[in-house]
Amino acid sequence: PVLSRPISGTCSASAKALSGGPPFPGPEDIRVTDRELMKLFPEKTKMIRWLKMAEEKVEHMGLPARICWLGYGEREKAGKLFNDLVRDKRVKAPIVIGRDHLDCGSVASPYRETEAMKDGSDAVADWALLNCMTSVASGAAWTSFHDGGGVGIGYALHAGQVTLADGTPEAEKRVTTVLRNDPATGIIRHADAGYDTAIAVAEARGGETPHDPWPEGYDIEAAEQLEQIRKTTEIKAEPEMENPLPETIDTLFTRCSLAAMAGGRLSVIENGALAVSGEKIAWVGKEKDLPPDFGLRCKTMVDCQNRWLLPGFVDCHTHLVWAGSRSPEFEMRVRGVGYEDIAKQGGGILSTVRATRAASRETLLDLASKRVKTLAGKGVTTLEIKSGYGLDLETELKLLDVVGDLQKTFPAHRTHLPGSPCPAPGILRQPGGLSIPDYQCHAARGQGPGNRHLRGCLL
Repeated sequence: PVLSRPISGTCSASAKALSGGPPFPGPEDIRVTDRELMKLFPEKTKMIRWLKMAEEKVEHMGLPARICWLGYGEREKAGKLFNDLVRDKRVKAPIVIGRDHLDCGSVASPYRETEAMKDGSDAVADWALLNCMTSVASGAAWTSFHDGGGVGIGYALHAGQVTLADGTPEAEKRVTTVLRNDPATGIIRHADAGYDTAIAVAEARGGETPHDPWPEGYDIEAAEQLEQIRKTTEIKAEPEMENPLPETIDTLFTRCSLAAMAGGRLSVIENGALAVSGEKIAWVGKEKDLPPDFGLRCKTMVDCQNRWLLPGFVDCHTHLVWAGSRSPEFEMRVRGVGYEDIAKQGGGILSTVRATRAASRETLLDLASKRVKTLAGKGVTTLEIKSGYGLDLETELKLLDVVGDLQKTFPAHRTHLPGSPCPAPGILRQPGGLSIPDYQCHAARGQGPGNRHLRGCLL
């Protein structure tokens, strides 16, 4: 519990269909609430995955029921939804809404839920009592206060509530009030204890707390500078996506800021979403512009949690194919040894040239493949690979052959791998090698490495 404490108001909520007993046949009402919840909260990817899996694999016992995790503000929306379903006769009978004991404000349990509270209030029962009386005053159909709760009598106090959605206007008022105030007491409880997340949530909801309103580690100056950059940077209006969202998509990224280029200028989409079908971007735009049923169209949804989605990085100059290691030279440099002295001792770029010449094509391909994968894992999607560590025609040809092999392993539509034969500038002519002017002459005549992969390119 110390690691999973729900201090932002998120906790379990359960719905039970009273249509489960005779003469009604069973869980049809729960299937309706499942589908409607997915439409109401399309951004809650984990909840949607759970509801789909539960419908397929979890059998009902007794009255049909379903449990899922909803946050502050979400529970009251779900409660109103359930009441509307009963009112509109889309379900066969009223629905009751409850929750688990591991709620953010309804328990005092120093050996489990309220273990190691920040302000030392592990065993203070006031908050559980306040939660209980708040549910009573808010209109809960059933309120309970009991001892034990899994850790033994005398070791915990818990408050519980159940609210009835019967489709009437009075039920709507009761349901929304209870499901708003119940998690709110948990946010207040943890804000009072000094938890930064709870304080931030309270402040965001317009509440006042006696604590510093900024979470610990929040850099106010940096945030102000970023806001100033946003105001002064020329940003075109958000591009419009003319194509509709496909009926079926593989992955949908939600709650993100999207950086793109529109008309040659920076374009930023706040509160955006991006859909991927196959290996192509199928839709991009504001999340609010997604159709209501988008959660049902996608196989996987990723909640970016307000992070940025950026285009892939381009590494436009990299000598990717080489062998050897020059890590010992770092120690020499730390000791103050100059580059010329390092080269005289066999180090420097020429040590890489020797190792590259000695390495087999297979070895070079293995080393280069690992580097491509590492770069791809860091967000690099385009590479320009240059040869140059051979300094003789045979090795330069070998390096470009490895580049050709890489193009077969990493498809061109994913990663562009052009080979550019050019010796490293500033390197002295080696025995058996070519000077830079001679090398260029060979390339120009179609006699050099460029003849194999880049005929007609003079570099």
